Amino acid sequence: MVAESAAPLWISTGSLMISGVALGWNIYRDAIDRGKLRVSCYISQARQLGRGVVADNLLVWAVTNVGRKPVMLHHIGGQRGKKHEDWIVTAPRGGQLPKMLRPGDYYMGCQDNLQGIGPDLRSLWAYDTLGRRYYASKKQVRAVIMGVAQKRAAGELEEQVR
Repeated sequence: MVAESAAPLWISTGSLMISGVALGWNIYRDAIDRGKLRVSCYISQARQLGRGVVADNLLVWAVTNVGRKPVMLHHIGGQRGKKHEDWIVTAPRGGQLPKMLRPGDYYMGCQDNLQGIGPDLRSLWAYDTLGRRYYASKKQVRAVIMGVAQKRAAGELEEQVR
């Protein structure tokens, strides 16, 4: 008679453990299963077939959604210091932002105003509508700084007042 009354207890305990594991897995999956952006930045020029170079000295952002959820890209920019006054928020050509990036989609924006790019540049990033920043690698930021410095030294960029 004791064995018969223990069976429902074991079944309910097992069910509680399985439901706890399932709940934990769902919370974990929802926390890590979100959109993620990969940001690449570089100095380039725009060419058109038959016309050659149509725009030179462009700072290009290539932003790709490498996550499994869509992300609304709000703006792209960079930062020179730690304060909001030191942000470089760009208005890319074409006014294409904000833009919804589904998994695998990409956005390519460019900025021809390089006056904010100097040795004090700390980061280049993309910002989503949830307030998350996705950064370009420090190696790419250094390459952008060096590219702009070389173009200024060669006289290919006119100095603009900050």
